[in-house]
Amino acid sequence: MKTVYYKLGDAEWKFEIDDGEYARIVESITADAAQGSMLDECLDILRQVSALEELSEDDEIDQTIATAYLWYHFNVEHQIGGDPAIMVDEDGDGLTVVAL
Repeated sequence: MKTVYYKLGDAEWKFEIDDGEYARIVESITADAAQGSMLDECLDILRQVSALEELSEDDEIDQTIATAYLWYHFNVEHQIGGDPAIMVDEDGDGLTVVAL
């Protein structure tokens, strides 16, 4: 199980994805040459999804892909060594990432 924790202000969310689904998504993502913008896109997706009271099927798919990519980005590309906890600054200008 891969988990990404996300905190914005006083609100906190936990996004999970099973290992098999994670592997399929990462294989697809790493085959795509346009990974450069994925980090910002995935952070935007989590920001948007966390503000919703109810998720559509498309929102759930986006959330799953964003969770897989963020876990991959922080553990494979930057080797933080654990489930990432992403804390967005109150003004939204910066973020802090730690491993749990």
